[in-house]
Amino acid sequence: MFKKILLIVFLFLDIMVNAQTEKDTVHLKIEPFNFNDIPEAIDGGACYFSSSIDNFRNNEYIFVNDFASYGCIKTNRLVQLLDLSSYNMENEEFTYTGRDIVVKIRIKNVLEKNDELYSIVEFKVKSKSGSFEGILVGRCDC
Repeated sequence: MFKKILLIVFLFLDIMVNAQTEKDTVHLKIEPFNFNDIPEAIDGGACYFSSSIDNFRNNEYIFVNDFASYGCIKTNRLVQLLDLSSYNMENEEFTYTGRDIVVKIRIKNVLEKNDELYSIVEFKVKSKSGSFEGILVGRCDC
């Protein structure tokens, strides 16, 4: 009888630990943001990228960078300012890093729609809480 009670207690503790671990796990969630969320460090000219042309026209951005040193992304309800850590102009690839996140942007081609030019970029995000890859559309404006 004592062994059964002990077994039940251990099983209960194992279930509780696993439930707590699942609850504490944070998954990477990339969220759109607008002009009001862009950090002050990114001022003046910038490149704005969205998940679609419609989202771009509605000012719903996934990634924004200035022409020099910074980028920003919103993950898990937090807008993060990232530093440009490397770039390769030959491959048109830019890498931005933050506290626990790395974002890579690579320009793939240019799309013309309604007399407007958009850059199509490959977008990769890696963090402790997950990773994401996708295609974004955007434009740089002064």
